[in-house]
Amino acid sequence: MRILASFFAAIYCAETTAASGLLEDSRDAEASQVLERAFANLYDCDLRARLTLTLRNGRGEQSIRQAEIARKRIRGHMHSYGRFLEPAWMRGTAVLVLDHGGSSEHFLFLPEQKRVRRVTSVQRTDAFLGSDLWYEDLERRDLTRYTIESMSEEVLAGEPVHQILASPRQVSRYQRVAFAIARSDFFLLKSSYFRKDAELPFKTIDSERQSALARHGHVLPTVLLVRNQLRGTTTEARFAELEINPELSDNLFTSVALEAGRRVPGLGESGP
Repeated sequence: MRILASFFAAIYCAETTAASGLLEDSRDAEASQVLERAFANLYDCDLRARLTLTLRNGRGEQSIRQAEIARKRIRGHMHSYGRFLEPAWMRGTAVLVLDHGGSSEHFLFLPEQKRVRRVTSVQRTDAFLGSDLWYEDLERRDLTRYTIESMSEEVLAGEPVHQILASPRQVSRYQRVAFAIARSDFFLLKSSYFRKDAELPFKTIDSERQSALARHGHVLPTVLLVRNQLRGTTTEARFAELEINPELSDNLFTSVALEAGRRVPGLGESGP
């Protein structure tokens, strides 16, 4: 009788374990789908815009930088180009990001050096030209770069969100990142970056919902606020004249255009 009871108990445990595994796999699949839809919403469209960066240090002092930016999907990969217009000492500084699917190359042109410099992979989380943005923030993100740890349902600023916790698969200065994704339209509302064993993030990126632009099936932020808790600094990024899926030439996204200091078509008719 005991043998029979043990037999049925073993079957029950096996079925329970299998059901638990299937449920966990289902949740992982759902979290992956949510994160991929958020990334697709944010990155899978071409754009051009005028960008204003307002940098504030711990003493409240601020500096303003202006640039024109563009990005385009070329053969399924997102490439980005940006050229600074102000202040005068930064004028002509330009950046090019080439996506290769799971990895990216970054190139920086500095007018005073009159040459293109490549940003190495270990510099991906370095500050971008003194701001609170990282070079990594200029890339297209995808699932291959993260291991998803969990997903929960929460409310952020009165809006229901999927809260997805993930860890980078590459060596990085952060151990995990929390993505707050709107359940209504997969708009990425907030990204929070944590160091090892830390309960509070050392860096956050907030997308301003009320100024988001909805066009061509995408909802894009026009105002981002980046906070660096370690430095006590903030960077506000504002996108003006934002156009989704404009006509852009592939030739803009080359090192030749970078060195030549090419303007972004459609934005370069006026200004320095």
